[in-house]
Amino acid sequence: MRTEDPGYKLYVKVDDAKDVPCEVFLPAKSTDNVVLHFYPEPNTPPSPFPWRFSICGEIRSFDGVIQTLLEAKTVYRRQEKTRHWAHNVVQRTVVGEPIDLKITDFIHREPSANRENRLRGCYWISPCQMLLRPKFITRSYTGAITVSSGKPKRVLLANGIKVRFDQRFRHRDDPNGGMVALEEQVAEFDVDASFDKRVEDLAVIDDFLMLVSFAARQRCVCAGWRIARDDRVTTLYRRDVTIPAVKQGYSFDDALVDFAHTKEFIKQTYRRYLRIDEPERGLLRRAIHGAIGQEKHTLESSWLTLFSALESALRFYQTVSPSSGGVLKPADWKSLSSRLDACVSDFAESRKKKSKVLWKSRIDQMRKNLGSLNRPPLSSAFDQMCKHYRIDLNDLWPISRGGKGQSSLYGIRNKLVHGQVFPYAQQGVALIGAREHLRWTLERVLLSILGWPVEQSRVSPRFLAARMACYKDWQADRDILSKE
Repeated sequence: MRTEDPGYKLYVKVDDAKDVPCEVFLPAKSTDNVVLHFYPEPNTPPSPFPWRFSICGEIRSFDGVIQTLLEAKTVYRRQEKTRHWAHNVVQRTVVGEPIDLKITDFIHREPSANRENRLRGCYWISPCQMLLRPKFITRSYTGAITVSSGKPKRVLLANGIKVRFDQRFRHRDDPNGGMVALEEQVAEFDVDASFDKRVEDLAVIDDFLMLVSFAARQRCVCAGWRIARDDRVTTLYRRDVTIPAVKQGYSFDDALVDFAHTKEFIKQTYRRYLRIDEPERGLLRRAIHGAIGQEKHTLESSWLTLFSALESALRFYQTVSPSSGGVLKPADWKSLSSRLDACVSDFAESRKKKSKVLWKSRIDQMRKNLGSLNRPPLSSAFDQMCKHYRIDLNDLWPISRGGKGQSSLYGIRNKLVHGQVFPYAQQGVALIGAREHLRWTLERVLLSILGWPVEQSRVSPRFLAARMACYKDWQADRDILSKE
C-alpha cells in the first residue's frame, strides 16, 4: 500500500477470486477520491471484476507479521485498460473506486499497564463556514502579521460523544518545487474505550451536520473517520455520500440563521430534533435534506425537490398529530365506504347488459379511488399544520389558495409534474421568483417544527422586504405565470 517501500506488497481477494496485486492511491485531502489499481494476469477472464465487488487484503512485514489490513464491502469498477509494452508483454489494469475503504494499521509493542484505554481520533467533514474556528488577524506597522484563534465549537452528540470542531493543516511538496498547504475540517474526540461501537456509527453525526447544513444553507457531510486505539489505528474513507464542492464566494449573509445565533440554534433545534422518534424523524430528515443545497439543480428539478420536501414536512405533521387523520373517524368512514361500494355495485349491475367487460373495468377504477374521499385536500392539511405550529405565510405566494385563474405554488407544481413547459423568455424570471417563495415557505415550516423563531432568521418578513426584490413582486409574477 505504501509503494515507497519495496518490501511491502499488497494482494487482495476480489470477492471469492484468488489474490490479485493491488495498489492504493490515498487522497491528498480527506474529502478527495480514493483510487485502487488492480493488476490481474493478462489472460485472466473479466469475471473476477464485475461492475461492483468487494475486496480484502493485508500487508505483512519481512518476518510475516501483519502490519495493515484493508477491506471494502463495495468497490465500483471505473475503467479497465491494457498496455502492450512489447511482444507478449502485456499489463492489464483495472481501476476501482471504493465507497467504504477501511484501513487498519497495527501497532506492535510490548503491553503495559500504564497505558490509557482511550479512543482518540476525528471525523472528517466537508467545509462549512458555520463550524469554522474563528481567526483574528493582526497587522502591524512593521509588516508583521499575527493570527490568533478563537475558541472552537464543542458539541455533545446524541451518542454521548463530545466533539470539538477545528481545522487541520497538512503540507505536501508542489511539482514546481514549492509547498502546498491543505486545510481540512475535523470534529475531534477523546473518549473512553467503552464507546468503541458508538464512535464508528456515522448516523448520529450525520443528523447533527444536517441541522448545521440547514442553518448555513451549505451542505456539510462526514467523509470518514480516523480512530487511534492502544494497539491499532483505523481509518475509514466514506464515499457513499456526495461530498459537496467548496462553494466559492460564500458569505455570512447566505446563511439561514445569523452566525451570532449559531450556538443557541444548534443547542435548541438539536434538542428538539432528538425528542422525535423514528420513523417520524425520517420524514423530518427527508424534508430538511430537500431544503439544503439546490445549486446544481435545474430550475424544474429544484422546484420539484422543494415541493417534495414540503410534502414530507406535511406528512411528518400528519404522523405526529393525532387530530390530522382522515376527514371522518375510522368507524364512520368504514360505514360510509361500505355504502358507497354497495352503491357503485348496484350501479354496475344496471349497466352490465350494455358492456359487461367495459363496466367492470370502470367500476374497478372507481373503487380504487374511494379511499381518496376520506383524505383531506392538501390545502386543508397545510392550513391545519400552519395553525398548529403558528406559521404565518400571509406575506408569501399562496401554496394552494388562489383567485380565479391565479397560479398557486401547488398549481405550478402540478403543471411541472405533468410536463407543461414554461417558456423561459416570457415566464422564466417569474418561475424563479415562485421557487424562492416556495423555498422560504419550506424554511419557515421547518424552523417552526424545530422550535426556532422565524423572526430570528433570514426568512422573516422584515429581512425579505429589505433584501429580496422578488419578495415584493410575487403578485406580478403570479399574473405572468397565470397566462396560458
